[in-house]
Amino acid sequence: MEYLEIFAEGRGTAFSSGDYWADHRRFSLRTLRNFGLGSNVVEERIMDEFNYHFSKLEKTMINGQVKVNAGKFFDILTGSVINRMIFSERFTDENAEEFFRLKREIDDTFVRLNAFDFALEKWTMNLPLIKQRWKTMTAPQEKLVNFIDKRVAQRKQDIATGKHHIEEDGHDFVDAYILKVESDRKEGVDSSRMYKEDGLIYDAFDLWIAGHETTSLTMLWGFSYLIQNPDVSVFEKWIGRN
Repeated sequence: MEYLEIFAEGRGTAFSSGDYWADHRRFSLRTLRNFGLGSNVVEERIMDEFNYHFSKLEKTMINGQVKVNAGKFFDILTGSVINRMIFSERFTDENAEEFFRLKREIDDTFVRLNAFDFALEKWTMNLPLIKQRWKTMTAPQEKLVNFIDKRVAQRKQDIATGKHHIEEDGHDFVDAYILKVESDRKEGVDSSRMYKEDGLIYDAFDLWIAGHETTSLTMLWGFSYLIQNPDVSVFEKWIGRN
């Protein structure tokens, strides 16, 4: 999608290329593995979010029953897991509305995408009608960039004031990236290959979006399937909960 490539300006892992793409992809995978991707550590984080959000449901139960929008529930559960990996921050009642607003606007953007958008070339972006569509389509992405930028700025301020201390590999993706920026700066890495703070915004942007929709929809489908097919409990009877 040309318009997203222009929007990211060659940054991030989804719409970059060449050495930049390979280097940032390698860094992202290594960082996520260091934080337990593919191990029991991530499973514990996921279950921690699972238990947190389900405990909130249990508190609202009446006679063992509660009405819930399953789509929104799995959306914020997935979003919390991803957000904790990036910022060490979960979504709670205090910031849930901000999450749903961002999610809704980004979803609407992808719903509006059509073959026309895929066919656009870079030179057309300044044509009057197309320029307006460009602004409309990228507005939600800009809001997500601002959401991320605000948290990165807060982290840097917390580090400067001593409120936040980065230990070893850091607590999350933002910490790891800041450590990499400082490492490149001290080692005098060539500016063309140096990690820069604007790259963090778009790497986090890609991580925030990439796994969200697929994971949330998969859980929603599995939940709906189990509701519609209660007979699967026979597996629990013969195989056990584990």
